[in-house]
Amino acid sequence: MRVNPTQTLRLIGQPSLQNFLHFIKEQVIEESPQPRSYWVSIWKQANNEYSALEEQERNIANSIDIQLLPDTLAAKAESVRENPFYQSTFDKVATRFAWVELEKLVVSQLDVNRDYNKRLDENATIDLSSPISQAQLFDFCLPPKADNNSVDIQRISHKRYQFSSESSDFRPHNNALLNAEQINDLQSFGPVSAVFGAPVGFGSNFLTAIESQERLVLHNGYHRSLALLEAGIRYAPFIIQSVECLDELEICAQSKVVDDSNFYFGAARPPLLKDFLNPKLAKLFTVHRTKKVIEINIDVKEYQVRV
Repeated sequence: MRVNPTQTLRLIGQPSLQNFLHFIKEQVIEESPQPRSYWVSIWKQANNEYSALEEQERNIANSIDIQLLPDTLAAKAESVRENPFYQSTFDKVATRFAWVELEKLVVSQLDVNRDYNKRLDENATIDLSSPISQAQLFDFCLPPKADNNSVDIQRISHKRYQFSSESSDFRPHNNALLNAEQINDLQSFGPVSAVFGAPVGFGSNFLTAIESQERLVLHNGYHRSLALLEAGIRYAPFIIQSVECLDELEICAQSKVVDDSNFYFGAARPPLLKDFLNPKLAKLFTVHRTKKVIEINIDVKEYQVRV
């Protein structure tokens, strides 16, 4: 069987040993397979480190420094507000731009793909190893033009299509009913009255965090946030969504944050972005490369009814 490996940096020690063992079994490529007891001991070491941090850094996530965006970036922030992607995404709860301390961001995503980070460095419009301006940093974190990563399209049958991408941000968009004037260069055997669209694509690609109970949970932009922290950059511009109750959280956050909100917003020492830099808490694994797949099935029925 052909193996297509990649490298991922994964936080271990929490939230559960069972999830970690499942990760080892299903995703990790081991040159010399280890018994499960070995991986249990690795997880326990990290778990013990988190237990110590609960005492040493109790509620450190509550002390995250959130500053006003510099006045020099006001025009750029206003430009983002006028972006249709921003207006379609951040119209549900109170939202603001801020200059955020990176290392104390609470994280719910345990993996960061290192090959993706390498591609990020290669394709970035800025060199993170050199001094950069606040304006350059803003465009890196809140890009004026969203990336449209490559998507593979395959026709499985006459009414079944498959779309795939290596980006974890790949997702279905809202279905839409379009009129003929909204479709350019559509060729058919006669006049077209309407078109039903099932679009797929990506998110707005802004660095975003969700705020509640004095904490910020990183929502989007894990690879860029970690790349900045590894480069020694301590603060970055973010879009912050503030929620005051579970109902608001449900319409903004990922399901794992909603399902375990007491942990992410209430635990004495939840996982933080800076933990990816701690070799006692983060390990590099060789894993199977994956891609996200969206399948769309078309079922058209044609019949007559009495009027």
